[in-house]
Amino acid sequence: MADDKNVRTKGGEEGVIMKSLSEGAEQEKEVDSLFVNKTISTIRTVEQRARLDIENKREELRQLVGERYRDMIESADSVISMKEQSINVTASLNEVFENCQKLQKSHFTRGTGGRQAPPTTSLTRSTGSMNQLLLHLKDKIWCSVKDGQYLLGCSCYLLCQHVINQLRSVGVVWVSIA
Repeated sequence: MADDKNVRTKGGEEGVIMKSLSEGAEQEKEVDSLFVNKTISTIRTVEQRARLDIENKREELRQLVGERYRDMIESADSVISMKEQSINVTASLNEVFENCQKLQKSHFTRGTGGRQAPPTTSLTRSTGSMNQLLLHLKDKIWCSVKDGQYLLGCSCYLLCQHVINQLRSVGVVWVSIA
């Protein structure tokens, strides 16, 4: 038993080899005592039981490997499915982006009723509305900062930036927040 403690405290491969050697020696002693103390029919029964255990372990190992293989295939299928879904999502987002651009262009050339408006009238009205919105937002930003509502002020500022970008896309480039 003291020898067994030394085997357990050793590390790495050397400890494993020493342990398996000591187990092999113990098994040899057990086999020797089996042949000395038991009858032949008992020995055959032990042999059959050992062979049955070995076969059961082999089958268990086959099933375990088979399950792991199935799990790996399912994982690969999931990854392929996720890739296909991400491609579909990307395509849908691109389509939404294109539709937004089309809507934005048609908004500047059509009136609010959906019928074709004269280009100069529609553009003039849109530009005037955006300029009016900028003036109101400028006051709202200053009031928000003065009252300590910084989040509201930031939101208004971002809206101003968006309106300015819209005006620049139409061709009005003289706009600035300062």
